[in-house]
Order: sequence, then structure tokens, then C-alpha cells
Amino acid sequence: MPASLLDRLAALADPRGRNGRQYGLVPLLGLCLVGTLAGHTTLTATAHFGRLRGHRPGHALGFTRGTMPCPNTLSDLLRDLDPDHLDRIIGPWVADRHPGGWGHLALDGKVVRGSRDAEVPGTHLLAAYAPHAAAVVAQVTVEATTNDAWCRDTGPSF
Repeated sequence: MPASLLDRLAALADPRGRNGRQYGLVPLLGLCLVGTLAGHTTLTATAHFGRLRGHRPGHALGFTRGTMPCPNTLSDLLRDLDPDHLDRIIGPWVADRHPGGWGHLALDGKVVRGSRDAEVPGTHLLAAYAPHAAAVVAQVTVEATTNDAWCRDTGPSF
């Protein structure tokens, strides 16, 4: 049986320093996943979701001290996490659940929300979406000037 996503997330390097680490990496990421699956789109809502659920669900995620993290704890972790390593964990996990292959892939480019600044155009991502799996199976950062013609002519190496 394939490893669970939480088991695989344990392979991520924890970007936080040793001092002040109150919660484990996997429980924090697990709370983010469960909160997202429950429809929460902000870290404040995800943290509030965790606190409202009480000790039993928190303990199942790995919060053994009876407390849940605040939004700043989630934000600090996600900001420092290595997104490429996270992609290398999630992509194969999704692939294990679809041994027949992806079928068709849809490519779509987006600017990461909140990454645009006065002179900085923002971070552009090109994602490969597998409709059969209902999941993004890979994504790469591309230049701001990239357009659809680049995808047809050279294509990304996912």
C-alpha cells in the first residue's frame, strides 16, 4: 500500500530553527491540508478551523499538547518551506493513486497572488493539471514574459 501523504511530508526539511518550535512540521502541514479540504481559503480560517475542532481531531493530526497553532505560525512555516521539494513529494503521491497514467494534461499559467510589487512583476507559475486525477501534477516557475507560444514551441520539462 502506498505511503500516506502525511508520511511522505515527513521527508520535508523543516525550515524553522530549533528555538521556539512548538509544533511538529507534519501536524502543521496536515492542518493546512485538512483546512483546505474543508474549504478554508485563508490561514486565519484554517487556524480557527483547527481550534474549533478541539482535542480529538488535533491529536489525530499530531498536536499532542492540546493546543493548536495561530495563523502566524502557519504563515511563517509556509513562507519558508521549499516549494520545489514539496512538489517532488506531492506529485509522486498523486501518481501512485493513478497507476493508469494522467490521460490528458491541461497547461495553465497564473501569477501567484500577493507576489506582485511596485517594480516586481510577480511570480509566474505554469501548472500541468490532470482532469482525470483532479490535481495539479507538476508546476514550474516561468519568466513573466512567457506566453502560450512558448509552451507550444519549447514546452516545460515537468
